[in-house]
Amino acid sequence: MNVEMPNSTPNVSVVITTHARPQRVLRAVASALGQTLRDIEVIVVLDGPASGTREALQTIADKRLRSYSLPRQGGQAAAINAGVQQAPGDWIALLDDDDEWLAQKLEQQLQAAQARERGMPDVAIRFKARGDRGDRLWPYRRPGP
Repeated sequence: MNVEMPNSTPNVSVVITTHARPQRVLRAVASALGQTLRDIEVIVVLDGPASGTREALQTIADKRLRSYSLPRQGGQAAAINAGVQQAPGDWIALLDDDDEWLAQKLEQQLQAAQARERGMPDVAIRFKARGDRGDRLWPYRRPGP
């Protein structure tokens, strides 16, 4: 695993939390690193000891990837908080270890956020959930203005 920091502060810090799911987190990391928005870093927070996960992450040779391990399992909320504290980016994006992003997701969200005329926006998305019964679009309704 590469723990080098990029030379400058990234525009977006992607925080991925995981516990003992090395194959899933590798897919999530690949989708984050494959974004068309290149000015990012990916921080994987290992929620306590996780055999195989650290070793799996070491197979990725990208300076934008780093990881942080919690000394003991504290749950997803604790892992997210730890990741956010480690994130120097101007924006923070959260990605679950069992999810994947389309390549333009961050670029499009950042454009939408920066087009906002006032306030600090939260940018939400609709997504396609794939399951045994087929694909479903979530949420069913778009949020109000």
